[in-house]
Amino acid sequence: EQGGRRRGCLHTGVGDHVEHALVTLMADAGDDGDGEVGYVLGQQQAELRRMVAKYPYFQLMAVTDLAGNQIARSSGVPGNRANRPWFRKFMFAHKPIISEAYYSSTTETPVITMVTGVYDNHQQLTGMIMADIELRRIQKMVEQYDMGDGQYAFLLDSGGNLIAHPDLSK
Repeated sequence: EQGGRRRGCLHTGVGDHVEHALVTLMADAGDDGDGEVGYVLGQQQAELRRMVAKYPYFQLMAVTDLAGNQIARSSGVPGNRANRPWFRKFMFAHKPIISEAYYSSTTETPVITMVTGVYDNHQQLTGMIMADIELRRIQKMVEQYDMGDGQYAFLLDSGGNLIAHPDLSK
């Protein structure tokens, strides 16, 4: 730390936390040899809740099947998310995505959604894990990072829109 500002790499922190959640959730999904992943609902919900409590910029985390049905969710009532832009984009590309910024329909706060695939022991896509990231908390993290030598951190969404910058006038 230097003058209340932390030095380091911001982008790896959030991504690493989503990856940690995925690895933990995959350990909770057992493959009994038939290629089908048996989601252990109670274990996954508990892990999602732990991740949201540990990393407060996660507003919501959920495991979703390929039809858009939420299998497990950190809070709230599971629903079908097949109509969400992040779901459609992931299903088209089958690769990790970060959404453009939008307002959460539940909390009415600005968020981005990070999505990555969940695969069985045969490397077949069986679902996805999503995390809504609260942008106000990310903004606070960006303000605290000091890259040194006049450098600073900022964050763009997938559309190239500036969503976090140490100078709020930007």
